Amino acid sequence: MNTRTLLTLGRTSNLPTVWSNVLCGAVLSGAPLGPVPMLVLMLCGSAFYEGGMFLNDAFDAEIDAQERPMRPIPSGQVSRATVLGIGLGLLAFGLLLLGASAGLGWLKPGLGSLLAGLGTCAAVLIYNRWHKGHAWSPVVMGACRAGLYATAALAVSGTLGREAVLGALSLLLYVCLLYTSDAADE
Repeated sequence: MNTRTLLTLGRTSNLPTVWSNVLCGAVLSGAPLGPVPMLVLMLCGSAFYEGGMFLNDAFDAEIDAQERPMRPIPSGQVSRATVLGIGLGLLAFGLLLLGASAGLGWLKPGLGSLLAGLGTCAAVLIYNRWHKGHAWSPVVMGACRAGLYATAALAVSGTLGREAVLGALSLLLYVCLLYTSDAADE
């Protein structure tokens, strides 16, 4: 597997949207921000997002074989098992980095950010495994993004304040409305 295949599977060009979600969640927490916590959180968020994108291709391999045969799995550039392993590995890496960073004092100690990260990863798995043909899938996709807000806020402040909750809920609603209107247009 080459670099281009990895970048295609990860939809890497979308990472700035993940970083903005992390930054917004951290800023809305009201806590002072330092470069180390922000770097850690951007790496964790990137791992969650990239893992989700790999899992999307792994779970959609049959559909892609019919509708998008040039995607990496149907075109034979990489096996489904490899993509699934990388996707799950990226989610695990993000969680391990989150937990280790709290233990090292780079992030606020406590289980809050780790639990929020775990919830985000659960939403990523649920969305990718069961999103096709379900009206609730935009809510789960929104939960993936809102989870980044919550994880970041808890990681830098130790609490999930009103502003961070409102920001996360606003993003969840935005994603729901965006994808619901896209579905209506099809």
